[in-house]
Amino acid sequence: MITERLSKVQVMTITVGAIFGVDILMVQHYMVKLARQDGWISLAIGGLLSIGFAFVYYLLAILHPDLDLPEIMLKLCGPFLGRLLLFPIALYAVLYAGLSARIFAQALKMFLLDRTPIYAIIGLMLVVVAYSVYKGIYVIGSISDVIFPICVFTIVSMLLMSFQQMDLDRLHPVLFENTDNVVRGIFPGLRHFLGFEIIAYVYCHTYRAKGTYKWFSAGLLIPIIFYVMLTVVSIGVFSVGSLKGLIFPTLTLSKSIEFPATFLERLESFTAVVWIALVFESLILFFYMSVRDFSVLLGISRRYDKYMTFALIAAAYIVSLLEPHGIQVLDYFLTLLSAYTLYTLIIIPPLTGYALLKRRRSKQ
Repeated sequence: MITERLSKVQVMTITVGAIFGVDILMVQHYMVKLARQDGWISLAIGGLLSIGFAFVYYLLAILHPDLDLPEIMLKLCGPFLGRLLLFPIALYAVLYAGLSARIFAQALKMFLLDRTPIYAIIGLMLVVVAYSVYKGIYVIGSISDVIFPICVFTIVSMLLMSFQQMDLDRLHPVLFENTDNVVRGIFPGLRHFLGFEIIAYVYCHTYRAKGTYKWFSAGLLIPIIFYVMLTVVSIGVFSVGSLKGLIFPTLTLSKSIEFPATFLERLESFTAVVWIALVFESLILFFYMSVRDFSVLLGISRRYDKYMTFALIAAAYIVSLLEPHGIQVLDYFLTLLSAYTLYTLIIIPPLTGYALLKRRRSKQ
């Protein structure tokens, strides 16, 4: 029997933590490459679409309030088909964690730890992630409570300090002979907000109280607002041409802020610590999802599924070091996001529709 529950506020902080990840370091670069100065419009539309997609996950969760996503899939689809559909989702979480750990280690090595071997950075981060997942979802909720206000304060402060360096002319013209590119950028914009599926894993651990969806919605809106604002500010500060050559614009943006005070001479060192916390939380949540997926896939009891963490950490560590070329890792990462987005768009809405139909028939 579950005696401890996540609060409604923790639903928000966990959702924000799952959506924020390495994407926050490079989302501006890819959106500008696709839609130039209108990349923020594609990102905003993709974010709004993600809210509708997230609602499908939320609806699936509330229809089965005592089960998480892998258990729901086996209940609705049966043991064989359910495991068949679950396997790609489980594999995605491990690959995502491994590739994002590698990308963030590259960013740290470039901006902060230039003499530290990349395998050491990844290994240390994954060990801490493994221990956090091992301690369980309620410890993860407490970690989210600590990281959330620090990250929000840092991002807001960086945005405010960057406004004075913006040139609004770099955002013009808006939608001038660029509508096709904006439309093509909507799907890539949507994939940067993946992580909202965490609600289908944690809803069974939350208090059954009204207003949970409001907090979940807030957890969706906060990343959308910050991603769009970071893209707008980055375009205004660096211009479209410069952004196309910056792989990690967010870290470069923090580096460009100047202060007369000596103790803030290298702001990127301070903000890098905050990005470590953000990516760390995202890795924890994706590993938690992967542990639950593989535990249900292999028929392991909840009592012992936390021991699956160490096997998956080893798998993610191998994934993170397989590709020697850093640029190629970024391509793999984006391909993985696109493939997973398409897969879940095909699988989850029909599954939710079937669950609704099944519930209606049972009432009749």
